Amino acid sequence: DFFDSLFVILTPQSMSEMEKTAEAIVHFKKNSDKDVVALFLGAKSMKNSNKIFEKAGIHHFNTLEEARDSVSC
Repeated sequence: DFFDSLFVILTPQSMSEMEKTAEAIVHFKKNSDKDVVALFLGAKSMKNSNKIFEKAGIHHFNTLEEARDSVSC
């Protein structure tokens, strides 16, 4: 194995498919023993993606500050 964790960052763009991307991340997690963290920037536009992550038990954040504050060094 070349990595222990997957950290996905998505910024909303006009062509971004947030829900499909969230579902792909969930699929990866279901088939992997790797830790997965999603940082989908933009709280309001990410509401449905957040629900997908919550249902799958995937750690997710909507701001850089939330992600930063969750890491203990």
